[in-house]
Amino acid sequence: YPDTFRAMTGALAKSGLELRTEGALKRMPKEFEGTSEPDLMQAVKLKHFYTREDIDPARITSPKLIDDCVDFVKRAMPLLKWGLLDAPD
Repeated sequence: YPDTFRAMTGALAKSGLELRTEGALKRMPKEFEGTSEPDLMQAVKLKHFYTREDIDPARITSPKLIDDCVDFVKRAMPLLKWGLLDAPD
């Protein structure tokens, strides 16, 4: 499923988002040592697939916070769809 993964990460990038790498494995799992494509190597090391965006502290108590959250979810939708719909069973 490399093509759907790349489509998802490309769509995130167009929206100014990226997968986070905190907590990723330091080494490739033995089952994937033959993987040679850098983006897939990075993906295989991830324990979690998520993205995030900092919230402006001034907007925390603002009614505009909900608009910011809705905008973020819309931009993160490629990841949500990939995880829920496109990932293999």
